[in-house]
Amino acid sequence: MGMSARERLRRLAVVFAVELRMKIVIELYMREMSAVQFHAEFGGGLPSRVGQNFKRLADDGWLRYLYSKGPGGPRHGGEEHFYRATELPFIDSESWALVPFSVRAMSTWNFLKQVIPRLRSDIEVAKRDATHSRDLTCTTFCLDEAGWHRAVAATSSQFARLYEEQEDARRRTLHTGEELIRSDVFLIAFEPLGNAAQAELMDQLVECDREPLGPFLQRLAPLLDDDLRLDIVGASNEREVSVPQFHREFPGASRPVVARRFQGLASGGWLGRGRTESGGRRRAGVEQFYRATKPAIHSYDPSTEVKSAVVV
Repeated sequence: MGMSARERLRRLAVVFAVELRMKIVIELYMREMSAVQFHAEFGGGLPSRVGQNFKRLADDGWLRYLYSKGPGGPRHGGEEHFYRATELPFIDSESWALVPFSVRAMSTWNFLKQVIPRLRSDIEVAKRDATHSRDLTCTTFCLDEAGWHRAVAATSSQFARLYEEQEDARRRTLHTGEELIRSDVFLIAFEPLGNAAQAELMDQLVECDREPLGPFLQRLAPLLDDDLRLDIVGASNEREVSVPQFHREFPGASRPVVARRFQGLASGGWLGRGRTESGGRRRAGVEQFYRATKPAIHSYDPSTEVKSAVVV
C-alpha cells in the first residue's frame, strides 16, 4: 500500500538476490515456519545462513513475525521464531513498464525456458496417468493497440482473481488443518514483434558471447535495485554507448563508479561489446562502446532441457 513502482522493484531485488530467499517466501506464504524448521526440511546451507536470510526478509517486510516457541532442547537450541510471508514476489505491470525493453525481453525468454520443460513434463505425466488432468491451449489473436491493452488487463484481472482464491484457500486451511494442493496455472499473453519499432530495436541489440553463470533472478536483482544500472541499460537500448559518453550525458556518479557498473552489466550478460574507437592524438587509449543484449532465441533447443526443471 502506498508503494511506488520503483520502490517495488527495489523491494523485489531483495528476494531475487539470493535463490534461497525466493524459496523461503514461497513456502512461508503457504504455512508458518521457523528458520530451524525450514532448514530441517529444505536445507539451504548452514543453519546460520538460513537464519540470516530469514532475518533479512523480515527486516524488509517480506516475512511477518508471529510468535516464538522454545527453547527447543539440546538438539534444537534456543527459541524458534515463527513467520509467515506477507505476499508473493511478482512484478506488477506498473513496475514492469519501468524496466528497459531488452531486460523485459530477456526476462520473458528466461521464464519461458523454465516453463517449457515443466509443461512438457506435466503433459507426459498426464499421458501416463489418467488421474492427472493437464490442459494446454494456445490461441493467436489479431488485435489493435486498444485491444491489446484490454487483453493484458483481462489477463491481469484473471491473475488477481486466482491470487485472491489462493488467499481464501490459505485462510480456510488455517481453520480446517487441510493441506494446500500445489497447482500450476500459467497465464501468458505475448505481444509479438509485429510493431516495426520493436522489431527494429530487437535487430539492433546484440547476443551475449556466452551464457552468464548464476541463476537469472540473481543477475536481475542488482539491476532492479540500482537506478544507475537501469539508466545504463536503458541508454544502451537506444544506441551504442561508452563509459565516457554516458558519464558526460548522465552526470551524478563518478566515472570510476560508472565504469564498474558497465563492467558488471557486461559480465552479467546485460551489455554486449560493440565498436571501438581510437582516442586520437589528444585522447589516449581506445573507447569501447556497448549495446544492450537480447535473448539467443535461435540457438535454443527445448529438447535439451532436463525434464525435472523446477519453476519457482
